[in-house]
Amino acid sequence: MIHFSHYAAAFNILGTCYLFSPEDDAADYAIHFFKLDDFASQWPCKISSQLSRRITESLKIDIATLNTQWTALFIRPNALPAPPWGSVYLDPEGVLQGSSTAALSDFLKRERLT
Repeated sequence: MIHFSHYAAAFNILGTCYLFSPEDDAADYAIHFFKLDDFASQWPCKISSQLSRRITESLKIDIATLNTQWTALFIRPNALPAPPWGSVYLDPEGVLQGSSTAALSDFLKRERLT
């Protein structure tokens, strides 16, 4: 039987990958976990063996390359994300629900987008 604590641990690992760059010491545990050949057996949700292999294979690159990919995904290289919102990583508050998220929400409401 899987307990809620197992899901909480899984979400913490995913959150670490989202919040911290691969070059940050805080991401070491998460990266090493996903590099394990049998990480899927420790994951609370069922993961196909094909997806498990693809995740493990995708991490067989050096940390600098992984960091470049992470930066391109979450921050974009040498540029701010498109207006009217910014990036949570560049907000002065440094939080997920910072000023850029509020600006995005206002923009979506104003333009009647969901």
